[in-house]
Amino acid sequence: MADNILTTSWGKPVTGEKSPFIALILSFFLPGVGIIYAGRVGLGLVILLLSVLLAAVFVGIIFWIYGMYKAYTMCTENNRIWADYL
Repeated sequence: MADNILTTSWGKPVTGEKSPFIALILSFFLPGVGIIYAGRVGLGLVILLLSVLLAAVFVGIIFWIYGMYKAYTMCTENNRIWADYL
């Protein structure tokens, strides 16, 4: 009866019931972990890795923009104080 094994659309044997709610919650906190829970380990790891890398890039961009803003405002304040001194 090996021919009657139920498989998912991606070819994984169905081994039992999985909670869509748990998969959703896991994916909410860590992207890709819900997919790993659902059975697609490779895809889940790729999504997890990409989300971590993109988050790091996004945070880097935020600090870059903040650095430009802070440099501008600090120079402006310095120039204002210097002009008042003269």
